[in-house]
Parts: sequence; C-alpha cells; structure tokens
Amino acid sequence: MPAGLSITISSSTSRLSSTGPFVLAFGRLKSSSPFTIPVLRRKVATVLERAGLPKYSHDQKALLNILETFP
Repeated sequence: MPAGLSITISSSTSRLSSTGPFVLAFGRLKSSSPFTIPVLRRKVATVLERAGLPKYSHDQKALLNILETFP
C-alpha cells in the first residue's frame, strides 16, 4: 500500500500538484462523523436547512443518516 498519493488539478491556465500522506488521513476521515470536521459540519447543516424538513422528524433523521454514512 502506498504511503502517499499524488493529486494533480489542472485548468487551462494553471496546474496544481501535491504529494502527501492523503491515503492515511483519508482512512480516519472516512470513519469520522461529518460533525467533527468544520467544513463538512457547515455543509450538512446547509443541506438539512435547505431540505426544509421539521426538526427531529423521522424524515430529517433519515436524511441525516444518509449524510453521515454516504461515502
């Protein structure tokens, strides 16, 4: 198993390349709740708000379950 991963992002005007231990960090992030990561916490809150479901309803709990378990 490689200790790192190379990521390259290109556009017509620029190119960004980075190599690092992304594989090792991804394993921990994949098993974490999105509420422990600030960026994902805000995104999940936005999705829940835009869904317009009543707080603490079964539908909101089902959506939250999907957001927490979807890879």
